[in-house]
Amino acid sequence: MSETYEQYKVDLDGTLGGPEELFPNLKKVKVEAQPLPLEPGYVRQGYDVADFDPVSGCGSSNVDGTLSKFMIVRDDGIVKAPSNLPWEEAACLPVAGGSAWNALFHGPTPVKPGDFVLTEGTGGLSTFAIQIASAAGASVISTSSSDDKLEVAKRLGATYTINYAKHPKWSEKVLEFTGNRGVDHVVDVIGLPTAAEAVRSLRTGGQVTFIGFLGGQAPPPDLVNTLLAGGKTARGMLAASKPMIEELVRAVEMNNIHPQIGQVFDWNEARKAYAALASGSVVGKVVIRI
Repeated sequence: MSETYEQYKVDLDGTLGGPEELFPNLKKVKVEAQPLPLEPGYVRQGYDVADFDPVSGCGSSNVDGTLSKFMIVRDDGIVKAPSNLPWEEAACLPVAGGSAWNALFHGPTPVKPGDFVLTEGTGGLSTFAIQIASAAGASVISTSSSDDKLEVAKRLGATYTINYAKHPKWSEKVLEFTGNRGVDHVVDVIGLPTAAEAVRSLRTGGQVTFIGFLGGQAPPPDLVNTLLAGGKTARGMLAASKPMIEELVRAVEMNNIHPQIGQVFDWNEARKAYAALASGSVVGKVVIRI
């Protein structure tokens, strides 16, 4: 079995023009307005593929390099950017935005108006989750150890906030805010250190989606009894598929959502950008301008 890939060089440096300048020799893909090469992240096996063909996302775990001025991408590896976003904001969508979208709308119980959603921290994924869930008509409870960061969460759409440095057992505050009911969804990016509180925060039949492990290693909590007795669901996931990114793009346009960018670095400041990201001090996304 052999595969053939067509290769296109996309210049990502400087001010970009319309489709003619971006893809002068591109014949297979129909482009309209201003497309932006966005990596779709991951594609679920057997989802939107024919006969389980092998697929991979540009920038996913088995493809090297997105911090590049030139990239070779498959013709099905690009997604049209939202018309309402500048380049720096559009660059935030594929991983952080797509992961938030997947967590909120592609689990067993998608978010609906009137739901309660709990988000942890104020990084790129969590701030996206606040904005998206709020736009969907949900009430958002946001946690952080910083009151200043929680003020940003409120501005983005959080209805309630909890400083977990002041309230280590923050599930008690969640129950207080929800009339002792619990939330419908938890978007957990911390992992083991917060897993028990996340599950305790859920209503009967609620869902927690574990996306990251920013909290590092910790003794694994015994969650089986809590999940079983409450009919609760724990879901693990990584990133998003191309169709999910396309759904997100439409939602961003319809609701005029602008990603929260904490800091933008120039190309020659890439090391500083990674240091800022690792510090945990930035609220929202860290962007490197190419």
